[in-house]
Amino acid sequence: MADRFQEYWLTLFAQVGGGRGGPENELVRFGLGAILWGFLLAYALKRRREEQIPHETLLAWGFGVGLVREAVMFVVYSLAVSGLLPLAALHPFFPPLEHALQMAAVCTVAAGLLRGTLGSRGGGRRFLMLGVGGAMAIFLVTALPWARTALVFPSVEFGETWQDWVFSLATAAMLGWGLALGTRLRGWLRLLLLAAIGCFFLDEVLTLLNLASAEPQRDVLAPVRHVLHLAGIALLAVIYLRQLAGERDEALSDLQTVINLTEDERRRTEAILDAIGDAVSVQDAGFRILYQNRVHRALLGRHVGDLCYQAYANAPSPCPGCPVDLAFADGGVHRMERPRADDGAVMEITASCIRDAMGRIVAGIEVSREITARVAAARELQQAKEELERQNRELRTLDTMKDGLIRDVTHEFKTPVAKHAMQLEILRDIVRRHGLERETERVLGVMASSITRQQKMINNILDLARLEAGGRRYTLAPVRLDEVLGEVLEDRAFAIEAHGVIVRCAMQPLSLSSDREILHCLFSNLVDNAIKYRSPGRAPEIGIALAEEEGQAVVRVADNGIGFAAGQLERAFERFWQASASAEGSGVGLTICRMIAQDLGGGIAITSAGAGQGTTVTVRLPGGAKAPCGRRPAREEHSLSAPHPPRLHTPPDLRARDSLT
Repeated sequence: MADRFQEYWLTLFAQVGGGRGGPENELVRFGLGAILWGFLLAYALKRRREEQIPHETLLAWGFGVGLVREAVMFVVYSLAVSGLLPLAALHPFFPPLEHALQMAAVCTVAAGLLRGTLGSRGGGRRFLMLGVGGAMAIFLVTALPWARTALVFPSVEFGETWQDWVFSLATAAMLGWGLALGTRLRGWLRLLLLAAIGCFFLDEVLTLLNLASAEPQRDVLAPVRHVLHLAGIALLAVIYLRQLAGERDEALSDLQTVINLTEDERRRTEAILDAIGDAVSVQDAGFRILYQNRVHRALLGRHVGDLCYQAYANAPSPCPGCPVDLAFADGGVHRMERPRADDGAVMEITASCIRDAMGRIVAGIEVSREITARVAAARELQQAKEELERQNRELRTLDTMKDGLIRDVTHEFKTPVAKHAMQLEILRDIVRRHGLERETERVLGVMASSITRQQKMINNILDLARLEAGGRRYTLAPVRLDEVLGEVLEDRAFAIEAHGVIVRCAMQPLSLSSDREILHCLFSNLVDNAIKYRSPGRAPEIGIALAEEEGQAVVRVADNGIGFAAGQLERAFERFWQASASAEGSGVGLTICRMIAQDLGGGIAITSAGAGQGTTVTVRLPGGAKAPCGRRPAREEHSLSAPHPPRLHTPPDLRARDSLT
């Protein structure tokens, strides 16, 4: 019974695998191998066209080499069986080539599978280089010796020579290495790969056993070897198809994930668009509505799939000036306003393009917004603007009239005040001639002081009017700023002495191109304010500093007077405003100072720590430069007592204090 079972399997293997060899037994074996290799090659080439993957290229080459070997063998044996080609003619040349092709095909396919499963670091590259390189090297080494042997001894078969040993040993070694590399895998892939490589490995091992025993079991071993070879090819096909199926399942899973993410993103986008208070719609390049948000549907109804110009305007073609049409034409953003047909509400329509990843326009998005209230507000704002401009024109006219009135009235006051001053001088002469100075001195002094204040007020108002009207022409010339400040102090020597003011100076000799007279006016106002707004119950002090800072002449006039309360500094430069209601003057001095400083290209600033904490006024003028000085002035700090004191100078390396206490 056992003998019959063994005979059955040997017969089956012989019929499938080609028996012990020979032309009459090899057609089925090589035909089946060619079919398997051809199937694998066709599938690999299809995959390679779809996606360029390195290990797919290796597999395609391996499948191709295997197909060449099986197809050539099938054709050769077909010709031999039909009597068209005697095998003896190919016997000296063909066996080394057949074995080299088989070794190269098996090693290339194994290398491709190892690289595809283990990655670039799995040893597949080295396996390929050694396998294919070894096949080529062995072919070159064995081809010529075998040809000589076959020509000298025509009856000798290739399997009886050392050349077959070399091929079998090298192929078995490479396949053993492949088995070792395959043990790194896990799961079903490991088992199938080891089984496939193992079939080829056992094929070579049985070949070596057959050669070592001088082929006594050739009738048994040859069919088994051939079936193992075909089984190895079949298992390679199973592995390859399983890998492709796994990749397909993974790709489908990734695709489903992308679909889910896209669907989530679509729902999220629609939720955002629905939350917008504006009506939003999307149209394709043919003006067919693809999407409407909730507001758009509520406003115009559901029209997805309809043509926009038919759905909205019942027109046969796109509306003239349609912003979507314009956006499709130039790819820009276009807006238009038009009244709604049903209720006349004004709608603002904004359209722009939607592009694909290549930058091509695929759709247009249109946003509609009711702007009736905004248009009405803009119209009212325009009317209010026009009314305001009209009022401004009237105010400018009134202001011009006011300035003219002030100038006229001031001029009218100037003449009688001047006459009063002349009459007062005449009266002083009469009083002196009659020896009545003692009785009338106080009355005449009060009258003279009053006339002086009136003249100063009139002059200030006239100066302000000329500055505002632009009637003041500046005469620029080199000016020593420290000398101008000294002259200002000299002119006020009597007032300084009368009020017991202590003056501290720290002035560098600086020159600049400016108007000497107007500078005198500027700093006279500042010194007068420092004297006028002194703090009661405290010895008045004034500090004047002059220095060059960043190419500018900087003058600081500081006092320890009444200062400014919180919020008053903002009004310091207003016309006719005074920090103290009881103070003398017109309230235009600082206004004049600011206009002069700005006209000269500079600026002025006021700082104060608070009421009763004094004031510091800083004036900056352009073009300050140290002037040559032939003498070194001495620093002075005193209360002026002489009616005409000398000019005050201080060393240029001293600086005034920012505040005085």
